[in-house]
Amino acid sequence: MELKNETKVGFTAEVSIIPVWAWILAVIGFAAMQVVARVVRQPDAPTHIVRALMGLLAGAVVACYLLLIGYITPDARRRGMSPVLWTFVAILVPNTLFCGSRSAAPAHNAGASSRVASTSARTAAIS
Repeated sequence: MELKNETKVGFTAEVSIIPVWAWILAVIGFAAMQVVARVVRQPDAPTHIVRALMGLLAGAVVACYLLLIGYITPDARRRGMSPVLWTFVAILVPNTLFCGSRSAAPAHNAGASSRVASTSARTAAIS
């Protein structure tokens, strides 16, 4: 597929097409994760440093996700595709994959440890 209006190349040129609204949402999302990590407390919560690091990691993930959504809209337009369709795909597909991949884990998986032990024994017997 042929690209339209392709003149600049490089990381800086690609980052420059992210709209201002995406940057604002990314900053808000990052700040919201910092607030959640520091304000929400549970009875057996981790230490302050661990909560701060988890807030930084969660904030970075949320900010990158929002910037990715902001990048897809003008990039799809630049490539001559439907920006609305690709934005919806970017929003829904990761969420659909996450919800579809979750399954109820058994409380105790004794079968897994016996399978690992029998596989190790067979490997040792072959060697």
